[in-house]
Amino acid sequence: ELDQTDSDRISLVDEWLGLDVSLELSRPGGIWTMPIETISQSEGGFEAVHQSVCIVPHWEFVMPDDGAWVVDLRLVFDSSVAAARKLAQASPRSVPSPVAVGSALTGESL
Repeated sequence: ELDQTDSDRISLVDEWLGLDVSLELSRPGGIWTMPIETISQSEGGFEAVHQSVCIVPHWEFVMPDDGAWVVDLRLVFDSSVAAARKLAQASPRSVPSPVAVGSALTGESL
């Protein structure tokens, strides 16, 4: 659990998926986070299995005279880590050894 105060952004990273998700607030406020877990029975007994995270932004404010208090929430997804991982897996670098390069240039067999 997390209880941030006077925050305008929180980021969560899923390393397995290679995804960075950020929640940005136009007005600083508090941010609560709580895990969502299920209980499973295994050979070793009961265990909590993490499923997700609940994020709750909250504010303390006095209503303006015009009766309108506005905050913008922006959800940002960054999958550049996942894209880089896919590229690395799709085209693994094959760098020839210096000996192989030298023998290819001179025509000598190894």
